Amino acid sequence: MELRGFRYTGIESRLALNFFIMFLIDCLVGVYLPMILKDRGFDSVDIGQLRAYGYAMVAFAPFLYALLTEKIGNRRKALQIGSFLSGITVIGLLLDLNYMFFAVLIVTQSFFQQGTAAQLDAHSINTMEDQKRYGAVRIWGSIGFVVTVITGGFISENWGLHALIYYMIAVQACLIFAVLLLPQDKVSKDQAKESKLISHKFKLTPNFVLLLLVVFFIFISQGVYNNFFMIYVTSLGFSETTGGTIMSIGTVAEMVMLLGSIVLLSKFKTSHLLAISCLLTAVRWLMQGWGGDSIAMLIISQFGHAFTFALLHATVIHFIQKSFNEGTVGRATGLYASFGLGAGNIVGSLLSGYLWDSLGPQYAYTACAIMALIGMFLSLAITSPKPQGVPAHA
Repeated sequence: MELRGFRYTGIESRLALNFFIMFLIDCLVGVYLPMILKDRGFDSVDIGQLRAYGYAMVAFAPFLYALLTEKIGNRRKALQIGSFLSGITVIGLLLDLNYMFFAVLIVTQSFFQQGTAAQLDAHSINTMEDQKRYGAVRIWGSIGFVVTVITGGFISENWGLHALIYYMIAVQACLIFAVLLLPQDKVSKDQAKESKLISHKFKLTPNFVLLLLVVFFIFISQGVYNNFFMIYVTSLGFSETTGGTIMSIGTVAEMVMLLGSIVLLSKFKTSHLLAISCLLTAVRWLMQGWGGDSIAMLIISQFGHAFTFALLHATVIHFIQKSFNEGTVGRATGLYASFGLGAGNIVGSLLSGYLWDSLGPQYAYTACAIMALIGMFLSLAITSPKPQGVPAHA
């Protein structure tokens, strides 16, 4: 597998394949589930609540799944189990369910999906020989997102949402096969026992707590965009395919940033990179809220996704690599996904439904911009991590 001159080892290729498929299905559910719910007759408040139930699992699943992975003693096996169980729940979207059953389905699918996603990051940290190439591997998750928004919009527009659900099931089946190809953890049985002992020494540092708070606020700010962007775009008279294409532009910017982050991380402090990400995210939401009737403004604002997610995520993973060792990195990535992404998305999702109905798009996006600015001020208090990392992967 090769991209812009990058040569991938066998391990990197298998990791990249899993990132591609895992984020393809994750984004299919994330982007199009609100439209499926709306098609089933749920209103905007119901949609916000149901999505929040899923985000509740984003808050709990990664850390709980990290603990479960430690019990299993084999991260590759834990990824295989979670992907299989997540795949079974996607089939349930074909059923005509009421509010309660949809809530149970969303919670179950999100638990396994988000639990395995966080552990794929940890698995990459523990199996890749050159950690600086994380962005070159993780970029395939972004490529999966591009495929998602373009093909998903095309299928939905031409064959309906029912066909889109069958597409989700097919992609999930591919993921179940892909995880079988993942490399084994590069630890012996003795090392695995030692890692379990080290994991019990996991401690929250003030720096890491600040980092989690920054991620928490930045993901609160994404609530309106995550839940209502496609609905917003179609309400302005644009087609679903146009909306999907606009979203894919943001993902292309994300892909470029993931590659460029290798250089940025070596030249700038963690606090500065996080502050820049938060500031440009705030600008992005203001552009979308107040300039949404202009397709040019929507397109320009999408370039901000390079900072809203790509630079933010690469910086956090870099921080974790430098701050935690092999025994604690699984819990650190799980806590990052649980509190930062999960809790932030819960609050953002719950707020989005109420803000959308009571304030309208402009002021809902303005509230999101304020959340991003809070994250910016918090990020400036973070100091550079003192390396604790994994000797084999320093």
